[in-house]
Amino acid sequence: MILSPEPVAWFRLMPFFDPGRTWSVDELERAMKTPFLSPLSRDWGGYSFIRTHEGHGVYSALPEQPATIRAIVFAFKTGEVWSVDTYWLGAYSDDRSRFTVPSEELSFRKALVEYGQFLQRLDITPPFRWIAGMENLKGRVLYLPTRPGYYRAMPGPDGKCIEDIISESGTYSPGDSPGKTLRPFFQKLYDSCGVAREDWRDA
Repeated sequence: MILSPEPVAWFRLMPFFDPGRTWSVDELERAMKTPFLSPLSRDWGGYSFIRTHEGHGVYSALPEQPATIRAIVFAFKTGEVWSVDTYWLGAYSDDRSRFTVPSEELSFRKALVEYGQFLQRLDITPPFRWIAGMENLKGRVLYLPTRPGYYRAMPGPDGKCIEDIISESGTYSPGDSPGKTLRPFFQKLYDSCGVAREDWRDA
């Protein structure tokens, strides 16, 4: 199996403090299956599993490229969880064939919550440290999401990114607001594209 060479979006969650132990691959596998732990991108038609000497993972591939991983979440024996998506940044474009910034804030939030629950199943004590990022952003256009109950006055796009890589980190404890926790990453992403992220997105 190989990871697709396409541009990536990533999310990592890990213990903030040294847990003082490691976990076996079998322990990680059981914790990832009850309940099922999804990669950062969701709604794939099917999933497969991968075991290595470093840990256990869940991945998805396109039917025409079954040996190429397009999305994966991998849990390491150290208690770190890494997820990478190589599909979004190649798939998102507008009606003028311009590549756009993936509108996937909800997917990042779900990953934050679910990966936090996974670390708790390993008996790792919060807080946890998160890292989120995207690459290949320079020149992409951004469309602001429309607030529920409102309508767009202009078709957009609303901004254009001037930085190629955006990454941010922070801390999270289960029960914290996922939107507010990840706000610094998305504020940084929107700012790179010359627009402001509105607070209603925290809900």
